[in-house]
Amino acid sequence: MKFGRAVALLLVASLAACGTGGGRPAGPVQASPSRPPTAGTIVTTVPVGDEALSMAFDGRYLWVGSAKGGVTQVDTTISQPIRTIRLPGRPVGVAVTADAVWVADYAGDTVTRIDPGTGVPVTSVRVGANPLGFAELDGDLWVFSQSEQRATVIDPRTNQVVRTVPLPGLGAGYPSAAAGGIWVPDLAGTTRSLWRVDPATGQANLRLATRAHPAEVAFGFGSGWVTDDEGVIRFNPATGKEQARIDTVGRRLDGIVVTTDAVWTVSIDDNLLSRIDPGTNRPTASLKVCTGPRHLTVVQDDIWVACHDAGMLVRVHP
Repeated sequence: MKFGRAVALLLVASLAACGTGGGRPAGPVQASPSRPPTAGTIVTTVPVGDEALSMAFDGRYLWVGSAKGGVTQVDTTISQPIRTIRLPGRPVGVAVTADAVWVADYAGDTVTRIDPGTGVPVTSVRVGANPLGFAELDGDLWVFSQSEQRATVIDPRTNQVVRTVPLPGLGAGYPSAAAGGIWVPDLAGTTRSLWRVDPATGQANLRLATRAHPAEVAFGFGSGWVTDDEGVIRFNPATGKEQARIDTVGRRLDGIVVTTDAVWTVSIDDNLLSRIDPGTNRPTASLKVCTGPRHLTVVQDDIWVACHDAGMLVRVHP
């Protein structure tokens, strides 16, 4: 019985392979799956320090902080590095004010002011341990420390600390100032939250629940947008209420920016830059950019990606 069934199956397979189609299988031919839309074109790559994590734009130059001890100045008009400024520790957090570049040493408890014209470090200011993110508001520079869970407020005109704000339980990521407040992702903490800090009182007065490790936040199209390990949350900055969640843009989301017609984010684990349509809250295209993409910055019509694992910037034209 087993032998007869095997012969019957072989006969059926042979008949199916034959017929009027010259050996082609009978029935409709299946179309090959269409390729997903591409989010843009890689224009160029620029070498920077190993383990590049964040960057700040001053109108012409990108200042890129890397965990290996350097800050690279990149001229965006020619897509070339100009110089690398060596600093102790892990200078990963970067901010630009009216006349200075500020760099946070995540391995220590200081931020360093650099003269952007000469590239020379001017002074260092002691802050909380493991500083990472900056936010500028009303002329003051807020520095958020992770392990001491506090913010240090610096007057950049005098290089003096004017205030210290305790933020218990908040292991801050990369913050952003908007609508009179500072929105701080709890990147290293356990609250799985994005917090709004009132600069007048120093209190975290609004909370948005996220998934694990919220990292960066941006604003546009009347909303805030924050990344976490599993996706992007769109929220109302007036109330802190979730408006939509986009979970189909990869794993371990990090950098996020807003352009005139879209929201862009990167997935560290999938090496993807993705475009989100703010009209539908759906991803519409993606692009493999590099290994370990992190921070994003918009310069004119292009998006620049800091690539941690590759030690370079990738310039993408959408």
